[in-house]
Amino acid sequence: MALKDNILRLVRIAQKINSSGYITSEELVRYLEDDTDHKFACSKNTVKRDISILRDEFMIDIDYSRYHNGYYIRNDDGGVNPALSLIEQFDIITALSMNSSLPHYVHLEPFYPKGTQYLRPIMKAIEEVNTIKFNYSKYSTSESSRRIISPYAIKQMGGRWYVIGKEHGGEIKTFGLDRISILDSSEEKYEGTHDFSMEDRFAHSYGIYSDPNYPIENITLSFDAEDGGYIKSVPLHRTQRIIKDTPDEFVVELSLRVTYDFIMHLLSRSNSLKVIAPDSLRKRINEIYKRALERNTVK
Repeated sequence: MALKDNILRLVRIAQKINSSGYITSEELVRYLEDDTDHKFACSKNTVKRDISILRDEFMIDIDYSRYHNGYYIRNDDGGVNPALSLIEQFDIITALSMNSSLPHYVHLEPFYPKGTQYLRPIMKAIEEVNTIKFNYSKYSTSESSRRIISPYAIKQMGGRWYVIGKEHGGEIKTFGLDRISILDSSEEKYEGTHDFSMEDRFAHSYGIYSDPNYPIENITLSFDAEDGGYIKSVPLHRTQRIIKDTPDEFVVELSLRVTYDFIMHLLSRSNSLKVIAPDSLRKRINEIYKRALERNTVK
């Protein structure tokens, strides 16, 4: 119980600093003492020690501003801190396990991620700069092939986990862990990833496809006001820029590679989607609609 309380206290501190902008250690102590669920008993020294743990162990960039007299979380690139995302997930799990009656009125979607048993060995290989070998199957065939890659990073998307790495004798690719089997880590080292950046690789990509052979395009999309509300609350992509927001229409601009993942997501908004630009994307969407209509024509 003590370990769980300590972790939960770290969660509460990270969440409060992230949501407050600037907050003093005294205010954090009062916040923890007033917590409706746990009412943590702690001191300023405890809070400062926990902040050091969040910095050093969770790599959350907490800084102190003398001008504002408070702690804050730096977010220079505007991205999502993966450690904060994990902390949020832990808080949800904790909330759902507090009361045995919760399952009667909390409904969760079934979620059975495959391949997560490979996360630890892949992360270890990345840390030790070792190559990995595995069998890989595509959805289009039951056959598998043996792959050898230099693993660079791990990415989670849409309930699935992926490893990004450079295939030996090839290029950087993304592999779904749910399609991996018989994974082995070798003693063979590979050169560091000094020229690889996840941020740069996926800066103009939606989902898992990041092939630089796809050109970055300026995209303009129109939706009705209701869909616009959803897209404002959860943007399609970090490059999203709102150029029109009226009771009749919601228009955004994006700077993206037009990949399969992105097109599939747009199709989920078909009820109100209108592709303004580029023409090539509008034609691709139109062709998909035509084929779908042919398959689903009511006789």
